[in-house]
Amino acid sequence: MLAQRIKTLRNLNNLTQKQLAKKANIPSSSIANIESRIANPTIKTLNSIAKALSISIEELFHQNQTKFNKTKANQIKTINKKNAQVIKAIPDKLSGLELEIVEIDINGLLKGSSHSKGCREYCYLLKGQLKLYFSGEQAELSQGDVLSFDGHQAHSYKNTGNKKCQFLSVLYYK
Repeated sequence: MLAQRIKTLRNLNNLTQKQLAKKANIPSSSIANIESRIANPTIKTLNSIAKALSISIEELFHQNQTKFNKTKANQIKTINKKNAQVIKAIPDKLSGLELEIVEIDINGLLKGSSHSKGCREYCYLLKGQLKLYFSGEQAELSQGDVLSFDGHQAHSYKNTGNKKCQFLSVLYYK
């Protein structure tokens, strides 16, 4: 059952045995031996495989999982800041990815968080007008515009419109 589950998850992620082994930092023969039921993996190996597949170790053992997971609005983490609200749009812990919906009041200014080096931030303006400030530079966005930048640099967001603005912030950690 575990062998088939790992093989299924590997195929769903379009990975060869060699690619999965490389991502998991284990010998490629280990994946082949596990999938063919020749070897029994250690907890450490299973943990490495789970991380490489961006799932929990428990998910390796659950074959008949629900196809979806609904999170009720009152369970979504919301951070209230002065002049703004940040909604964590993905309730699950995903390796290397964060998705937030940010709303800024009229004339509101939100200081962005400096993320780790290698982080790329994408800002998609859903409604309103927004100005982003970087060290000495600025960029204006109108509804539908997307701006991408290195997320580790200091930055701020300013609502320059006459109504509340809302944008989608996607953080991708390499």
